[in-house]
Amino acid sequence: MPAQEALPPTLIVDRVVRRHEEINRMVDVGYPLSEIARRLGLDRT
Repeated sequence: MPAQEALPPTLIVDRVVRRHEEINRMVDVGYPLSEIARRLGLDRT
């Protein structure tokens, strides 16, 4: 059984899943990784 089905959803898991979806949409549009990181406040250093 996958871990997502075995454990109840938490706020952290929900946030990570939403961010992952947002990053994938930005990659599909063609944003460079540095721009994605800047827009989402993720450190790339």
